[in-house]
Amino acid sequence: MLKLFKPAAVAAAVVIFTVYTPADHTATAQTVEEVDLNVVTRIRQEGLHRSQVMDTLWHLTDVIGSRLTGSPGMDEANAWTRDKLSDWGLSNARLEPFHFGKGWSFDRVSLHMESPRKEPLIAYPRAWTPATDGLVQGEVMRITLADDDDLEEHRGKLAGKILMMEAPRVIAEGDAPMVHRHDDDTLENLINFPIPSDATPPLAGARARTHHFREKLNAYLQDEGVAATLYISSRDYGIVRLGAGAAQDADANPGVPSLQMAAEHYNMLARLLDDDRPVEVSLEVVARFHEDDLNAYNTIAEIPGRCAPGFLARRHRRHGQCG
Repeated sequence: MLKLFKPAAVAAAVVIFTVYTPADHTATAQTVEEVDLNVVTRIRQEGLHRSQVMDTLWHLTDVIGSRLTGSPGMDEANAWTRDKLSDWGLSNARLEPFHFGKGWSFDRVSLHMESPRKEPLIAYPRAWTPATDGLVQGEVMRITLADDDDLEEHRGKLAGKILMMEAPRVIAEGDAPMVHRHDDDTLENLINFPIPSDATPPLAGARARTHHFREKLNAYLQDEGVAATLYISSRDYGIVRLGAGAAQDADANPGVPSLQMAAEHYNMLARLLDDDRPVEVSLEVVARFHEDDLNAYNTIAEIPGRCAPGFLARRHRRHGQCG
């Protein structure tokens, strides 16, 4: 069976190999390992003529699908890659846990404009936000809730509303090729990526402030009885780039149902509101949290060799909530 994929996607299925050298086996600068060219040739033959990259990628993307960390899809991908590494002859294939938080997945989403006319809209739920209680319909309202003053200004005025939380943005014109093929010069530029000379602690501080305000905002939206929130995708041409609407921590406030919309449809709603035309939409989200196991897992296996205890193979499977 022939399966064709974009080259950029192939990297998602590549196995990353890293040398594992415990403290008592650390190689010295003087150590020179003999290279077995026959083994190198066999590895090249496997990669060039018997590669399973595309079949592996196909199974992860088409059979298993979305693999958000902590989701059932991720659990299935973990188990499948562990078994696949064992089938390929690697030893001690296993899942190693790390603390993550609650999982989340969704089964169904719909968003429709009900007035001034009826039209389906493109949107997907933001991760770690709750489901709706069946079908919800409400008036759309543009709003800015960026700080405590904004919260106080709108207190008591938002019950049942569906809030557009961001400003519309200009859609990029298609004046350049959407696909770029690298040549030797551009590949060389990628290799020479400049590494910052010092750390940037302000970034960590900004993230902490954002996280703190999001918790406050989510609680505020619940208390005010907001029906749902809408956000604009950062991509164009109907592509919805997704993120999280709440933290995965076990005690994090999930807020209210929240959708990321295609930019073109989001902008259309904004234009209607700017023309003082009332807009109503209906939406339904079927989603759930997974809290039985607050760990996530890395799939690890060892390639037997002369270097004790061997090499480690780590398979990357993480993906967003929409496959």
